[in-house]
Amino acid sequence: IGSLMCGVVVPVNFDGEVTESTTEVGMGVEFCRTLAAALFHGGYNDVSFLTFRETDNNSYIALDNYTVDVLVGARPENRFGFDFSTPYYWGDATASNGTNSLSFATRENDHMFSSFVNC
Repeated sequence: IGSLMCGVVVPVNFDGEVTESTTEVGMGVEFCRTLAAALFHGGYNDVSFLTFRETDNNSYIALDNYTVDVLVGARPENRFGFDFSTPYYWGDATASNGTNSLSFATRENDHMFSSFVNC
């Protein structure tokens, strides 16, 4: 691959550029840049971002059809065909959706990225 395509899952109320965010969204963006730097010999800018709202399923469709290499901001859950990292962010334990953590996600059959998110 020539660059990393990173899907960024954002909250419904998020408004702005993911690359300028100072919230957990920005934390995910920085993790994508770090992954790009590891893959491309320090090339932390060798990454593109595609944004998805957390209320739709399009992020997992994009991951499944190879539109994106990894997702950040994914909520770890039982989804057939996907692997999730150890959560990198723990939010408010009283979250209304019952899930308060964010992880990397990738395709289970993608050996390069699957091994990364499961380290």
